[in-house]
Amino acid sequence: AAGRVPVVLGVQDTNVNVMIEMAQFAESIGSYGIQMSTTYYYPPSDEDALSVYQAVHDATSQVAIMAYNTYWHDYDYL
Repeated sequence: AAGRVPVVLGVQDTNVNVMIEMAQFAESIGSYGIQMSTTYYYPPSDEDALSVYQAVHDATSQVAIMAYNTYWHDYDYL
């Protein structure tokens, strides 16, 4: 997009360390933001879900984070 169009990349994985690595890569290539959700093979607790988002946030410096609502876990982000 060469800075003309904001790009949001998906960084979904079952391993938070892999999600962090992908988020850092997305940031390093100039992505405006990332899309991520909580783990998808088992329903996480609210604390676990928050810790995933917090870990990715803390590992990046300026990339925007878009939360993907995993409706199958009954999360309501509203």
